[in-house]
Amino acid sequence: MYKVIEINEAVATRTIKLQNIDSGTIDICFDDSELVSNFNFMKAEQIYDCKILLFGEPTRNPTSTTYYNFLCK
Repeated sequence: MYKVIEINEAVATRTIKLQNIDSGTIDICFDDSELVSNFNFMKAEQIYDCKILLFGEPTRNPTSTTYYNFLCK
């Protein structure tokens, strides 16, 4: 579950600042869904059950034998 902290809109894209309810971490996500569909229902200060998609390559974490890092672009 994520709480929407802030939405910054541009002409066809936006960035959304989300706070993970469980961990408290804050993620800034790039949203270009307006280019392909109508996905502008999210409102600031509301809580949503959503997922964040990472683009990148998994690499072995040098300090762990079981966990991977993602090198994101």
